[in-house]
Amino acid sequence: MAKTVKNEVESTEVDKSKQPLFILLDKALLKNLRTALGGDRVSFVTDDESSAYEKLEKKLELAAAATTTEESGPFYDVAFVPRMGTEKAPLESANTIMLSTVGVRDKKTSTNGIKAIVAYEVPVAANFLAAESEAAQAFVEKVIERECSDVAFSGLRAADMTLADMERAVKAMPTTVDDIVTTSRETSGVDSDAFDTLWVPFKNSVIKVKSPALLNALPSKPEVQKAMRSASYAKANPATRAGEEANLWAKLLKAMIEIAPKFTDDKGNPTPVDPASMQDWLDERNELELQFAVKTLDDADLAGIEF
Repeated sequence: MAKTVKNEVESTEVDKSKQPLFILLDKALLKNLRTALGGDRVSFVTDDESSAYEKLEKKLELAAAATTTEESGPFYDVAFVPRMGTEKAPLESANTIMLSTVGVRDKKTSTNGIKAIVAYEVPVAANFLAAESEAAQAFVEKVIERECSDVAFSGLRAADMTLADMERAVKAMPTTVDDIVTTSRETSGVDSDAFDTLWVPFKNSVIKVKSPALLNALPSKPEVQKAMRSASYAKANPATRAGEEANLWAKLLKAMIEIAPKFTDDKGNPTPVDPASMQDWLDERNELELQFAVKTLDDADLAGIEF
């Protein structure tokens, strides 16, 4: 009886469209896929030279070629699901097409996977700004408020922050439109995977052993990252200026790059980290201009000050 059931199962064609979506890619492949696609979410907008559809089609062709291996098909076998239209794009006449990766976390193994790549048309910002309905205006206000909050909180997320780190980060939070858009521009699209992986163990082992005094004097993690990426920022920020004058940030970055291939986990198992992104920081830090936003003093800051 068991044999009969087995034969029946083997002869039954599997309907893949009804199978749960979940592909567990290791961190390197997941990063390669997102890099090939242009990020977790990327939009393609119609302009005078080419349509959104043509831009998306070109990106997909390049991404498919970059993520096809001997063991897998395009996109490492991750499913591509357009909203409508052809297999390559959701709608040829759309003004803006969004391409997104749909991630998922496997709680059993505490690892990140991916469910699919999706493409769909979206309205451009001008459509919302031109809308006369109160609902559209309320939506725009809500989105702006949420994005401003996310940008402001970007410097508060490090798990290893001390109270002093938190106080410095809060003081440096952007408070004006110019501050917010500048901070958003400086922090978006930065490949910080290697830095994020190495910083805490590097700080708590190498720096703590080599220079305990330096460990206690380090500014917040976001400030360290910007100082490593941009010499101009390091010179402008009072919290990082002395370190830049001593060439500290470049030295620490070089040390992290050197130790990355030798990195091990808590159990001593080899877990090398690719330092390519940090090498790019080092190569470009003298040319990259990151602005240090000086806080504008208000009445509360000036209270009690006499001349």
